[in-house]
Amino acid sequence: YKTWGWVEFQDWDPICRSEDGTTIGTAIEDYFKLMIEGYGNQGYETCPGPKLEQWLRDAGFQDIKAKKLRIPMGTWPKDKKFVRLVFFQVVSLLQLVTFCGLESTWGLELDAAETGFEAGAMALLTRFHGWSADEVRIFTARTLKDARDRNIHPLFHLYVDPVHAISLGACELTSF
Repeated sequence: YKTWGWVEFQDWDPICRSEDGTTIGTAIEDYFKLMIEGYGNQGYETCPGPKLEQWLRDAGFQDIKAKKLRIPMGTWPKDKKFVRLVFFQVVSLLQLVTFCGLESTWGLELDAAETGFEAGAMALLTRFHGWSADEVRIFTARTLKDARDRNIHPLFHLYVDPVHAISLGACELTSF
């Protein structure tokens, strides 16, 4: 049977990069490398974005219009379009932190970005890399310092895969 419709998949490639080399050797680059490696070692698919298009094709989807968007982190971009994207990232992070009840994690009053960086690293680095909680806090503080540094220009890729004329046959979305 055939089903026609429209659906869109989006996912990040969490590899921290910069077009001008400013992230090389920074704590922010190390942070994302450790997160990708650590969660990957626990069996999680940490970089699904670049694989979405092929997964959709393998599942029988057709007419896929894949896009790769550059998304900056921080307030360094001069282009207002990118500044708006950063604003939406901050709003999303605030919603996540509030939803998860992480506003005062470990008895500390932290801003949303700081809480997100620390919460994302604490369990992974203390359980699987043998770091102390204080080492994680120091590391995430260095990471945040880099994230706020307008001379460091981190970028991430967001993959958007809208599928317009879907021909699914008998496949199910759970086939991924």
